[in-house]
Amino acid sequence: MEKEKYENNRDAVRAQQAEYQKKPHVILRSKELELERHGWTLERYESKKSEQKDMCAICKIPTAPRAKGGSLVADHEHIDPPVPRGLLCTRCNTGLGQFLDNPLLLLEAVEYLARYALKKAAHA
Repeated sequence: MEKEKYENNRDAVRAQQAEYQKKPHVILRSKELELERHGWTLERYESKKSEQKDMCAICKIPTAPRAKGGSLVADHEHIDPPVPRGLLCTRCNTGLGQFLDNPLLLLEAVEYLARYALKKAAHA
């Protein structure tokens, strides 16, 4: 019965759900749940955001230009339970993920870029 009711009113139900998702208390609770999944609290997030002066912990660029929704991502160690680290812009957070959060791989990448930067400078 419920499934049939939904099927007959799908567009209206989806519109109602979309409006509900825009409510401030729903947005806040959604953010809290996402943070909790990564070992953060809203209070810890806001404190770290203030400590970092609304800038990415890696590139130091303010939140807006490269951050999803104008906010910083709550970075965490990928262990169980997750351990919070710092706040990152989307680009830096994705970059760490691409290197599997492995500092040795990141050092290899730095050495690789440095080699080519030196070659480029020598030819200039």
